[in-house]
Amino acid sequence: MKLNKLIALGITAVVAAGLVTACNNSDTGSDDVVVLSSNTSAVQTLSPDQIKTADAEGYYFEYNGVKVRVNTNAADAVAQLGDDYYYFEADSCAGVGLSKTYTYGNNAFVISTVPVGDMDIISTVTLFDDSVATPEGIFRGSTRDDVIAAYGEPTTDIAGTLTYELNDTMLVIITSDDGVVTGITYNQIV
Repeated sequence: MKLNKLIALGITAVVAAGLVTACNNSDTGSDDVVVLSSNTSAVQTLSPDQIKTADAEGYYFEYNGVKVRVNTNAADAVAQLGDDYYYFEADSCAGVGLSKTYTYGNNAFVISTVPVGDMDIISTVTLFDDSVATPEGIFRGSTRDDVIAAYGEPTTDIAGTLTYELNDTMLVIITSDDGVVTGITYNQIV
């Protein structure tokens, strides 16, 4: 059973890394970003007109009254959250623009971005400790039963990795062998 958990965790990490890593489609000269889709192994593009607002329907994280949603302009959330964060940037995989991370709440959660045109969009939000929770009250340390009560049956459930999809958002909740939540990540679906 431990091996299945490790495999599921590895798959989740690879999917999250693929979603975080975006490349500019230089063949077309457009501002589209090539991103691995979580639904297929095909490569799809996200164009600037597909960027959402924080109020668009989908899974989101909320911190101090600020909605943080994937596939939205990161500048909006960062401005509202204030400047109490740790910042890191690196070249995007194609070397076009910068992928950025903002770590908030004394390492409680991290917002990761990818460049799209002249803006950065939020690609993932990961919760790292029990001082933060989803709007539905799920935190690291909640139980699998708590998750099912809050969200219902998952879109997929592979070896304790519960995945919920809603529009262009994905909520991935990882549970341990004894059914305790050990990881929470919001991912984009493009």
